[in-house]
Amino acid sequence: MANDEEDLRINTLNALTKQSPFVVLEEHSHCEVPAGCGGVVLRWRDPNAGEPGVLRVAGLVGRARAWLDGTEVVNTWLSLLPGRHVLAIELTELPSEPTPCIALVTHQRRDEVPPLLLSTVGHDWRVHPGDPPTGWTAPDFDDTAWSIATDATDLVEALSNDQSPWRFRGPMRDGATPLRATGPRFAVRATFVIGGGAP
Repeated sequence: MANDEEDLRINTLNALTKQSPFVVLEEHSHCEVPAGCGGVVLRWRDPNAGEPGVLRVAGLVGRARAWLDGTEVVNTWLSLLPGRHVLAIELTELPSEPTPCIALVTHQRRDEVPPLLLSTVGHDWRVHPGDPPTGWTAPDFDDTAWSIATDATDLVEALSNDQSPWRFRGPMRDGATPLRATGPRFAVRATFVIGGGAP
């Protein structure tokens, strides 16, 4: 039968023609190579699992760890349910002089949906130089005594080409603001809301 022959053909999208009221088909990843060929990875996703986001944290030097709502982030692909969220970032092995860092959470469909979170100067982004207090990654931690993040755009603009300023340029084009960090250890907390409502 024609349908059976179609099912046996290699490299067809036949398996992806299914429809379901419970899941949606979306691009998960893609690759491009100089030769001009490439590929795309598609996946089925439950839309009730939350908005699909990708966490990006960049700095000149040092190491970074992140927690979302108190749970350490081990995979930069996130599922964000509607409501309030807290992103906590720890930067270590930093120099004592100020250095820029930048963070954002882009939607998986970044060409269609605005970023879900952008580092910025304001009350929603709080910073703490030095060793942070116990429990600082927890969503209900009171960070009102922490300093408000300050703009480090001047530090990025002063970077030479061999200092890889491109790692900041992309997030800045997306609307993120580089933040000023000082070492050797620096903690950042950001509160944001998915789907509207009060933080």
